[in-house]
Amino acid sequence: MTMRRMMPMSDRPFVLPGQPDPPELLAPAGARPALEAAIRAGADAVYLGAAQFSARARAANFSEHDLNDAIDLAHAHGVRVHLALNTLLTDGEGPAALQLAREAAAAGIDALIVQDIGLAARLRQILPQLPLHASTQMTVGSADGLRWLAALGFSRVILARELSLPEIRSLSQLAAALRLETEIFVHGALCTSYSGQCYLSQLQGGRSGNRGDCAQPCRMLYRLTEADSGRVVNPPSASSGQQDDRTSLFPWLSPRDQGLWQHLDAIRAAGVTSLKIEGRMRDPDYVETVTAVYRDLLDQTVDLGDRAVRRELETRLLLAFNRGGALTDRHLTDNRKQTIRSGAISGRHGLHLGTVSRINAERGQLIVGHLTDLARWRPPQAGDLLLIRRDGQDEAIASAPLGRIETQPGQLTILGFHPQILRTLSSGDQVYQLSDSRGGDSRPERGKVHLRAHLHKTTSETIALTLTVLNRRSRGLSITANAAADDRLPLSEDRLRQQLGRTGATPFLITEMEVNEPIPLAISSVNGLRRGALEQLTAAMQGQGRQSDGLELEPDTWPLLPSTADQPQPIKSLSPQISAYFWQLPDDLATLPCGADRYVLPLLALNQTLARQAVDFIRQEDPAHRCWVWLPAAARGRQAQMIEQLLPHLLDWGVEGCYIGKLSLTHLDLPEGLKRAADWGAHVYNQNALTWLAGQQPDVICPSTELGPALAGQLVRERSAVSRQIPLEWPVYGRLRAMTIAICPVGEQEPGCRRCARSVDPSAGATAATTPDQARLYHLSQPDKPALRLLPHPRGCSSEIFSRQLFMADPVSLQTLADLPGQSIARLTFLEETPAERHQLIAALRARINESEPNGQQQPMEKTADWQRLGESIARRLNSPLEDRRLLDV
Repeated sequence: MTMRRMMPMSDRPFVLPGQPDPPELLAPAGARPALEAAIRAGADAVYLGAAQFSARARAANFSEHDLNDAIDLAHAHGVRVHLALNTLLTDGEGPAALQLAREAAAAGIDALIVQDIGLAARLRQILPQLPLHASTQMTVGSADGLRWLAALGFSRVILARELSLPEIRSLSQLAAALRLETEIFVHGALCTSYSGQCYLSQLQGGRSGNRGDCAQPCRMLYRLTEADSGRVVNPPSASSGQQDDRTSLFPWLSPRDQGLWQHLDAIRAAGVTSLKIEGRMRDPDYVETVTAVYRDLLDQTVDLGDRAVRRELETRLLLAFNRGGALTDRHLTDNRKQTIRSGAISGRHGLHLGTVSRINAERGQLIVGHLTDLARWRPPQAGDLLLIRRDGQDEAIASAPLGRIETQPGQLTILGFHPQILRTLSSGDQVYQLSDSRGGDSRPERGKVHLRAHLHKTTSETIALTLTVLNRRSRGLSITANAAADDRLPLSEDRLRQQLGRTGATPFLITEMEVNEPIPLAISSVNGLRRGALEQLTAAMQGQGRQSDGLELEPDTWPLLPSTADQPQPIKSLSPQISAYFWQLPDDLATLPCGADRYVLPLLALNQTLARQAVDFIRQEDPAHRCWVWLPAAARGRQAQMIEQLLPHLLDWGVEGCYIGKLSLTHLDLPEGLKRAADWGAHVYNQNALTWLAGQQPDVICPSTELGPALAGQLVRERSAVSRQIPLEWPVYGRLRAMTIAICPVGEQEPGCRRCARSVDPSAGATAATTPDQARLYHLSQPDKPALRLLPHPRGCSSEIFSRQLFMADPVSLQTLADLPGQSIARLTFLEETPAERHQLIAALRARINESEPNGQQQPMEKTADWQRLGESIARRLNSPLEDRRLLDV
């Protein structure tokens, strides 16, 4: 017997026994062409969406039939498939989402990516063996989130994109101990908000990012001004004192794309399981280019120590797509001196080549001078797409594929632009390259499944070929195909190796071979044995992971068990309480009391002195009133550390509980006896989510602010017995949080700048040093539109954005709130209201809901008029139109 090893095409290293696996390379597949591109480029796994319930609803996505074909195609190439069901669901959508999950499981899907806790909890009941991945929309970036997911039965968490490398390392170590995998985004678009904590698109235009239909308002141009002085904050590109309408508009909220390609060794060492490339809305060329670059880097087939190689890789990535002319690694490195903003061009930027220096329209010549380094060492060539912009403007003046080009020292002469186009251009216009006709490094073996082949006799009359998968999804899988021995002289070993290695256009590459000699087979028999074995192996790979359990269920399988077995118990309607929720502490804490039943204050604005003063002022008005605090919906770094330091002291300070905007509130390390309220960021959008969360026994649940009146009314009507025991809190007035942002647009490039910090009235017992989270308020506005409010947090250099409308519940909703079974809480949020306005609002609201007539009769119209007039008066003062919409439809 002789053993022969051969690598006829690839030098890609194998993982030897005992060595840790390299991270999975996970590529986007928005449609079939992108899927094929990801496979060619060497992705270990792909993630894709179906026609429904995908966070990229406007991608092409896959129909039911196409999804089955896509899974078979990927599995035949050893590529895992993750299906994104990562949107919030209505109860009406629940059965269809479960049916889609069952069909995907039957087709062999490798994992489901989910955001909605109602869906996740039900999937664990009916498909317990199907791996669940927690979407980044769940905003998990802390230890409590990992513990919660592990307890719920998730197998992987997609970590928040804002984490630094030490945070990723720490969480990955904890995840491994909890038997959880971690996945991070390594390349592609960044959201300015923490994923899952952005409501701006829905509040501005009814298109919810949590429902897969984000309109990307963060890419729009805004004017940033100080709310108190009206002073315009100059964009980074504007000169001092420049405040005209054009230059003051800037995409303040638009980040660059992330690119962590130079940090893969450190990320691998941190214990990350999977590296995700963003881009289900991107074209196949982007998918193939970016995936191929990361594949080569993971396989260490390129030398990053070579400056020319590094430069070439970066150029390929930037030409695939970029915003701002560069990629950012700011979150990973926590380098606060590095800009993360895209700059004035918020869309596809391209690579800057130079400046138009001369135009000869008659001869069809465009002369480009002041060349960049890129244009000098890697000039464009025929077929590349060029784009020309006015200096500092996003819009293109002209774009066209390049026909002919002449290169001279210090300039490029571009030929072939139409004379009419050339006449629209001016000297000083900027020239960019948007595509690269050179293509990537063509290496077909990137997408191949590597095999070990063992050809041997089993009997004197039978020849067996055993194929074993060495890499990717089906690693370790073996099949054996048999053929009858031929009554002729055996082929030579070299000839056998040659014939067996001819895998051609199949997904396979035989890289190791063992041959027992002699083998009496004709060439045609060897070819037939090889073809049959590969077909058998393909079928076995496609059949792996297909499930049958849980697939034959009754049509209506949505309600979470065992809540459906509980009979709703009659609960007496209790008069609604009123909560006063302060986005900022008032300068004078003595003005805090305003007639509410509970007061909710920002935790990060408190210290021992301020907290005790606040509680004392509130109790002086009424000893029955309670003080709570709210935690940021997401926090990291210094901000997260400060929260950990403050929480143990809350009970001593007289604080009763915390409003927590995430579902892991039950696993947060809070002092015993401190109450917990599930705030808006927990995304309670359907009955299953409400029932599951109620089972965790929070003291209050705040349903999603994205629910319209019909869905909110349905949630109230149909809630289960267990959820009827928990008070529900509804917003009836104020600004809603539209974004929670890990950076501050005001001083984004200046760590510790404190430009946003404001002084505090010393008479209130506070100073700027003792209340470092008190900041100036800013306006973000677009022409002819009401301004958003931007509130920075100096304690963590983060910020929040609030909706541009005031929220006002209509009279019918307020009446309904008073009639709901159980306890309801009406929330008023305060940001800019005066102390007198706060008192008046709560007095008017209490009169409106507590003095209703029995048996659902309408109360006197003057009560409604008082409430409405007051809201309109405040809206006029704040120059913010009042949105008067129904809260509930029951």
